[in-house]
Amino acid sequence: IIGGLLAGYGELEIDLMFCVMEVINNKEVALKVLFRARGESQRIDLADALARPNMVAGKLRTQFEEAVAGVKYCVQVRNQYAHCNWVSKKDVGLFFLNMEDAAKSNKSWDDTMLDQHRVKLSLLEEQEAYFVHVAACLQGVRADVTLAAGRTPTHTFEAPPKMSRPPLRS
Repeated sequence: IIGGLLAGYGELEIDLMFCVMEVINNKEVALKVLFRARGESQRIDLADALARPNMVAGKLRTQFEEAVAGVKYCVQVRNQYAHCNWVSKKDVGLFFLNMEDAAKSNKSWDDTMLDQHRVKLSLLEEQEAYFVHVAACLQGVRADVTLAAGRTPTHTFEAPPKMSRPPLRS
């Protein structure tokens, strides 16, 4: 699941790009602007800046804003696993420690080593489900935009109901 979250995050950026493409009705601009930028946070902010002004305030804009907020949260989940070190403790479980956070803290080495976070399978499953949910939200916005713009005659995808964010850590 951890590998899927790390590798799968990029798919959310692609879904976000497709959503922006439909909102601004320009594939070239969406691709070139979003993926020339380095770093996922910058790409998310650019996507928001490109799409939001083109959306009339209302349900669709709210859906878009919620989807963008979901992508931002998925970045946090992904980054905490991508930028950490892993410890497997026999008969106890899997733990991670962010060494950059540890280095920046004023804690001693011994206290820093206590900041290991246990990773439970149930939490990973919740986080994975949330990534899938955010992808479906983006696809729902995209479908609503194409319908509203008259580029499709029927509704092709329903956005899912709201879902609570899982915690970052067990």
